[in-house]
Amino acid sequence: MAHRDHNSPGSSRNIGPQNRARGLGAIPPNADGRMDFLEEPENNEEFPLQVVNRRHNQPRARAGGVRIVTYQSYRGYRLRREDQQEQQGRFYNSPPVNQDQQNDIVPVLSSPDGFSSDSLAGEEHEWSDGMSSISDLDERLPPAAAPPAYPVPGAADSPPPDFLGISMGSRGVGSSRGNKRTRTGSTSSYSSVESVCFNSRKQKISNTNSVQCISQRMALIDKLQKYRSNKEFTDVILTVEDQEIACHRVVLAANSPYFHALLSSNMKEGREGRVHIQGHKPEIVHMLVRHAYAEAIKVTTENAQDVLEAADYFQMDMLKSHCEKFLIRQVAESNCLGLMQFASLHSLDRLYNKAKKYAVKNFNKVSQQEEFLRLPLATLSKYLEDHGLVVQREEHVYDAAMRWLEYDATRKEHVAEVLRCVRLFFVSSRFLFEVITKHPMFQGNPEVQNILSEACKYHALGSNEMKHGSLPHTKPRASSGISEVLVVVGGICNNRRLLYTECYHPNKQDWISLSDISTSHATMHSYSVCSHKNDIYITGGHSNSGMTMDAVSVYFSNIDQWSLLAHMQHPRERHGSASVDGAVYVAGGLMASPKNRKKPGVLDNVERYRPDYNRWEKVKPLPKRCYSPGVLSYKEKLYVIGGVSMTEEPSNSSKIILDCIQCYDPLKDSWSQLPLGRPLARLSCALYRDHFYMISNNASSIFRYDPNTCTLEEWRELHELNVEFAGLAAFNGKLVISGGQKGSTTLNHMLVIDFESGRVEEEVKMKRSRCMHGCVPIDKFG
Repeated sequence: MAHRDHNSPGSSRNIGPQNRARGLGAIPPNADGRMDFLEEPENNEEFPLQVVNRRHNQPRARAGGVRIVTYQSYRGYRLRREDQQEQQGRFYNSPPVNQDQQNDIVPVLSSPDGFSSDSLAGEEHEWSDGMSSISDLDERLPPAAAPPAYPVPGAADSPPPDFLGISMGSRGVGSSRGNKRTRTGSTSSYSSVESVCFNSRKQKISNTNSVQCISQRMALIDKLQKYRSNKEFTDVILTVEDQEIACHRVVLAANSPYFHALLSSNMKEGREGRVHIQGHKPEIVHMLVRHAYAEAIKVTTENAQDVLEAADYFQMDMLKSHCEKFLIRQVAESNCLGLMQFASLHSLDRLYNKAKKYAVKNFNKVSQQEEFLRLPLATLSKYLEDHGLVVQREEHVYDAAMRWLEYDATRKEHVAEVLRCVRLFFVSSRFLFEVITKHPMFQGNPEVQNILSEACKYHALGSNEMKHGSLPHTKPRASSGISEVLVVVGGICNNRRLLYTECYHPNKQDWISLSDISTSHATMHSYSVCSHKNDIYITGGHSNSGMTMDAVSVYFSNIDQWSLLAHMQHPRERHGSASVDGAVYVAGGLMASPKNRKKPGVLDNVERYRPDYNRWEKVKPLPKRCYSPGVLSYKEKLYVIGGVSMTEEPSNSSKIILDCIQCYDPLKDSWSQLPLGRPLARLSCALYRDHFYMISNNASSIFRYDPNTCTLEEWRELHELNVEFAGLAAFNGKLVISGGQKGSTTLNHMLVIDFESGRVEEEVKMKRSRCMHGCVPIDKFG
């Protein structure tokens, strides 16, 4: 069809008055850029408009009357999807449909809530409820399948057309300047207002043409804004300080559940139509009211927090969400800590996570800011304790903590609490002894001296006791690349000696193979395994020839290699070992001699290994000889728990189970005894926060002992237990039971138990089945 001149008698500008009354303005271009003008009947008479919907590949149907021809296009389908999302907006209820006017349903449709495409550029945002352009909608919507084609309306079973697109450019029909793009920063939008009319509901209206026009909605919004500015029909007044704001209660109630509850109740404000607002600035309340009336408001870095606070108070959740998005874009080293506190106060999870992530990753820059020095103690402690803090050296954390303490003289009373946030175990020994311990602020403070004493002991002696406590300051930070891993060593499976060494990495959630045992312990069993200064020691054992051995092997974790050390002075098996006071101690056990292999003797001797000299030396023997005890260190003392002993009658010696704990003090070279509460033997033990955790062969309970009160309890009963020769360790803040023998089956899994609840959290499969093995945590790089 040839295009007509706009001034010709049959042009689209000569639509009759009856047709203009229907509110049909300019006709949009086709998908291929051409315009579909009105088709005129031959007699040039005026007829009612008839909406015709056709596909690109359908011919135009000829009929009497004036017809508008549109395309049912892919864009239409996407606009319908945008319409479904718009039902979540503030104005989403369509006007009631009159039975007499079902041919033209014109509900009000709001613009999309949120930022426009160019509103996030720069440091201030202007929000408007004007509809963004169709092209912007195309960019935001995901691809979708094209909708089915509909026949020409008027046919017997034709459904109504899904939409009628009307584009209102600034220069009218077909104007190229009306769709001119403007750019702000790195984002873009259309300068013209594009009105899109489409069906806003999924209702089935048979034989009708549903037309929804945003222009009517915009007109309604304009009238509400005009009524408010002229104080027409206003029925409620907001009083803020000395200013009064006249509003329509229906608008406030539609935007705020707070006002809805306040004005719809029988409260004074609802009856009198006057609401007194306190704690918010007048200009901020004005902004909220303008936003309620769909007017544009400008949010800047200066007022964003005030606007968000007010939106949170008045429960305007969409505005609150918009402000949160704006603040997320403003996170920097100068404000991230303050935004963390603000977000925590107002339950802004996205802002909190963003600010925290930035603060943790940029500690060196953030700690130099004035905002860091003004942090309250609780926030500072939480920040410095964060395991994910990215620092090259722990000394940087110490320096930042000292700057905070020295910023205000009154903070001296918080020295101990702040110093606990620094992981002193991982500063260099020279820095600890020459800088930290000599600081004048720490002198004369007993609590601080205890903290420094623990750190000095760890650096000098390498005690594992502090690490077994699983306290935050005893673990390396994640940025160091060092992780605590659980190492399982050797053992037995189906009467076969195992030489395999493997570690479980909690971050990778996988088992990693380490160097196999390459010493004589590869063919032994019934040995004892412990860790000292991040290395692993195997002592004693029972050889294939049936002999008790005095061999000692060490695994150097830094080079992943096994090596033999000096032999013990006494061969032993089924004994216990632990690291105390910078040395490795072995206590008790059995010794099978060549003359008496079937009836080995029970040992009472104790000896210790000095790694610096590769030398073993005797210490005072056990008061009560035993084998298969539980052995661990606590507060720089050696604890030998229970065990199997022998009666002292030479003619009729028999086995007995000890019900006591034998405690050795290295400084005094003396033993003392503590009550255990019940006989226990064949124990695996672990230390966690001042408590001993123990499992005994074939028992279904985990025992917990408090050495400070000398009380024993059945901490948790687990029917999954009833195993023997399992490994036990406090690892990664959990209690871990690995492997073991159950009946004739050797187990190949680990039970991970939560210390707080006592429940089994997960069951981790091991690479192979094993029992009578070593199970110790160490630190490993990578």
